Amino acid sequence: MFEILQGHDNHIWAVAWSPDGQTLASGSDDRTVRLWDTNTGECLKILQGHEAWVKSVAWSPPPSPGCSILRKH
Repeated sequence: MFEILQGHDNHIWAVAWSPDGQTLASGSDDRTVRLWDTNTGECLKILQGHEAWVKSVAWSPPPSPGCSILRKH
């Protein structure tokens, strides 16, 4: 089943599934990372404050919490 997740204001460059498959992280030109509930399609959280486009996202292995990191080039 596919669903369009609405929320980012610009191109999405990266997505990553959480280790348990329950959450999807997406990074965008709008300088945010959004966390999505994969069962409902609801945006759970918006991680703001990045100074540049978010070109990649990744999850820390359990039991570490996920985090948002930006590396400037």
